[in-house]
Amino acid sequence: MAYRLGIFPNPTQDIVNIEFNLDRSRSVRLSIVNAIGQILQTENLGERSAGLEQISVQQLPAGAYWLMFEVDGIRVAKPLRVIK
Repeated sequence: MAYRLGIFPNPTQDIVNIEFNLDRSRSVRLSIVNAIGQILQTENLGERSAGLEQISVQQLPAGAYWLMFEVDGIRVAKPLRVIK
């Protein structure tokens, strides 16, 4: 699977933007996971080949998290920091 993935701003206070491009249309899911592996938030995007998504992190306390980008069952983790 060929892909491009960017998250910004990072660190963030309220909204994180996730920009991605895939080689073809695939099933996409985004999740935010804490340091002990608990899934805190999930967005199922359906079949997509590209996109710019915004996720609110206002409800999360300041800390270090992982943004999980899952495509057709393959997961890629990117670090995400929330500041207050």
